[in-house]
Amino acid sequence: MAIDSGTIISEKYRIVRLVDERGVGAVYEGRMLRGDGRVAIKVLRRKFSEDKEWIARFERETAVAARMSSARLARFLDVGVLPDRRRYMVMEFLEGEKLSTRMERVVHMQPKVMVDLILQLLEALRQVHEAKIVHRGISPTAVFLQKMGRLDYVCLLDFGVCKDMTDKLRDINTAQGRLLSSVAYSAPEALARGSRQADHRADLFSVGVLLYRGIAAVAPFPAQEPQELLSRLRSGPPMPLSQAADGAVDGVLSEIVQHALERTPEARFQSAEEMSDALNAWMLTAMPMPSVRAPSVRPPPSMAPPSMAPPSMAAPISAIPSTSGYPPPSVGRGGTVRLPTSELQARTRPPPPMPPTMPADEEDTITTELQPSAAPPPLPKGPTRTIRMKLNPSPPAPPVSQPPSSAGPEPPTVHRPRKR
Repeated sequence: MAIDSGTIISEKYRIVRLVDERGVGAVYEGRMLRGDGRVAIKVLRRKFSEDKEWIARFERETAVAARMSSARLARFLDVGVLPDRRRYMVMEFLEGEKLSTRMERVVHMQPKVMVDLILQLLEALRQVHEAKIVHRGISPTAVFLQKMGRLDYVCLLDFGVCKDMTDKLRDINTAQGRLLSSVAYSAPEALARGSRQADHRADLFSVGVLLYRGIAAVAPFPAQEPQELLSRLRSGPPMPLSQAADGAVDGVLSEIVQHALERTPEARFQSAEEMSDALNAWMLTAMPMPSVRAPSVRPPPSMAPPSMAPPSMAAPISAIPSTSGYPPPSVGRGGTVRLPTSELQARTRPPPPMPPTMPADEEDTITTELQPSAAPPPLPKGPTRTIRMKLNPSPPAPPVSQPPSSAGPEPPTVHRPRKR
């Protein structure tokens, strides 16, 4: 029975609208009466609120949510009981959508985008596993994509079937918990041996199924019942992701997913950190190296240099080699073709002229002439007048007031240019 908008709960919260009612409960958007904070109120259905097994499961989920403190998990705020005995839990309100909704809208997720979401999910699982908790319900409905500008921030939800490894009490049976998540995401040991014996490596198997399903749009082991899933697991490994995705995935990522989908827990990744390291290494090779990219618009034909080759032979501007020290990335789907420098010059520039071939005796003669002689020839002397002008400057002219001398005839006057 849905709760009407405007209903006051425990004199603390006011119902605004219904957000989701799939599964064993309904999620409402609410407002705090004291303040203006937005909250998410999860209300358990009435038939589950009267079942001791589900009450214990709900209390386990609230206890784990109150115990965990992580930015990758929705913050726990409050818990209570409605007048009709329905249990409710108040959590932090997250703005965004579930991964299941995204996968319904985008059938084939891009490998890099999906791997980025899985890396964030593994970060949340690493913190959960360090707290000795096994989620046991990893599925697209348990992954929430919170909007952070243009980016997606992954938060982990739905701890209804989780297992506390430090709890010494009787573990909760998860036979009914399969209503929360699809059987296709369950690890084989959780179905064959019973989920009470499954550890954190069962979550890593579910992450591998989620990564496979997001990229290929099909499950690696499609099944609706546990026995059908077990029979498919016994028949052998699934189709490689590179084949299921029609060549959109390389062999390295396909092997990583295949390693996460190993049948026995000992053969797959042993921790969320180990799986993250493998995916991060793939991301480094998949992302393009930093380089100086050429403009995407060609210059007008009038601005082309005279040595430019014809349009049929000229290389595109996007093929200009990078000026950075990194090698150009390998060309893939949607990539940019980068030619080597030698090939680019061969297409855009005429070949340089070859030096003339010289006979051997002529080369020997040139080598002999380059050797300096014993005594260099003397340099020719400059003009005598020029040297005399520099070494014997004319004396200063006598003052005008001094009378000319009468001793002997006057020597001839020699006109010399003044030194400037």
